[in-house]
Amino acid sequence: MVALPLARAVGRGGRVVGLDLSRGMLAVAAAKAAAEGLLAPGGPLELVEQDADAASFPHGSLDAITCSAALPFLTDTPRTLATWHSWLRPGGAGSSSRSSSSSSSSTSGCSCSSSSSSRGAGAGGGAGGGDGGLLAFNAFAAPNSPEFGIFLRLLADRHGIEVEDPCERLGSEERCAAAMAAAGFVDVQVVREEFDDTRPRSLEAFVDSWWRQCACSPFAPLDALLSPEQVEALRAEWVVLATASAAQRLVGGSVVNRPVTFVVTGRRP
Repeated sequence: MVALPLARAVGRGGRVVGLDLSRGMLAVAAAKAAAEGLLAPGGPLELVEQDADAASFPHGSLDAITCSAALPFLTDTPRTLATWHSWLRPGGAGSSSRSSSSSSSSTSGCSCSSSSSSRGAGAGGGAGGGDGGLLAFNAFAAPNSPEFGIFLRLLADRHGIEVEDPCERLGSEERCAAAMAAAGFVDVQVVREEFDDTRPRSLEAFVDSWWRQCACSPFAPLDALLSPEQVEALRAEWVVLATASAAQRLVGGSVVNRPVTFVVTGRRP
């Protein structure tokens, strides 16, 4: 959780609010934070079980917001970016601030960490510097897994159901930059990265995990779109194709996924 390093950075003079929908993730973060003396009320970190889209902060109160691996999966990207823009502090002191608030939220099976910082009484240096509040997030090229691409193609080919890949909206450097500009951010930078996501699990477990993610996606609610018989037929065909696809990326008994991610930063002027 991004909230932990933020809490370490701001120290006791700051404030960090961590939001997440996953109780398990919050519990792990709470244990680590408590062990380091970071957990409120004695420390700067407050952890809250909440969706990022349900959060609310006063306008202009935050120094930074970070979102890790979830912004593409929130329902209305332009609205979310505009809301975060309004929460951020316009202009004023930059990195000299000593107070921070961080929020982390998980949605659609992904973990989103939105870290924000608001200058408090212990803030250093309010004068000088034209840097506004900072936003940092990452997005993914579409599809972020070949297996999810197979799922979307089968829905279209077998049932005529066209479902938007949520990663499409921010799925390139140009789209990320355009979305940030439309929300009013400046000094936008987008860095493309590719990395190996290798987890120690069998081919069967990998495929099963991806089916659960596909079947539970709010962007393609199978229970509402198909009959139980159609879902089972789709699953059976998908498992065959997904297994063949993932088997090509087996390394040392584990499937290697190589998602392309875009790391995006910008500030409120």
